[in-house]
Amino acid sequence: MSDLNFFESYHKKNDRNLNKDFIIYGLALLVIIGMVMYTFINFIKINKLTVEVTSLKQQVETKNSNEKIKAILKKEKEIDELTKTYNQLKKLDEFIDSQDIINEYLLDAITSRVPENVFLKSMIFNYNLISIEGTAKDKKSISDFQYRLAEIEYFNDVFIPAISFEKDYYNFSINIIPKGVEEDGSQDSN
Repeated sequence: MSDLNFFESYHKKNDRNLNKDFIIYGLALLVIIGMVMYTFINFIKINKLTVEVTSLKQQVETKNSNEKIKAILKKEKEIDELTKTYNQLKKLDEFIDSQDIINEYLLDAITSRVPENVFLKSMIFNYNLISIEGTAKDKKSISDFQYRLAEIEYFNDVFIPAISFEKDYYNFSINIIPKGVEEDGSQDSN
């Protein structure tokens, strides 16, 4: 006959516990190995990046020590300074143009008022006097031209100092005093 063993079921449970413990320890070992591998991979990446940073620093230092690059950097600095100076001069020129009485609008105003029978030879512009020399077929055209010039708002005084007759044409000169010019009694009619 066979013996009855009432504790046999407990021995079988221990075998199962051993299997559970083995699985838990195996998983823990796998997690630890994974963490070590992850740390090792990050360490390798960090070392690789450190080498790249060192290499880039050396390249920058080499570039700064290179004479050609120093010359180029010096030229770039000079160009920047010249650009700043140019911009300042451009602003100054725009300011002077805005303050200038004699500009292309004034020239257009004068030339648009020239009658059909009047031909201009020269115009001389100074700050205090504008001199116009020309020829005309008759005196009435010269008078019309003087009248039309007097209509320009920028002019203080428009007068004809001389008219002469040569070879079927009248030679004349017109002197104009722009507004803003103080008359001191002596007029320059050069």
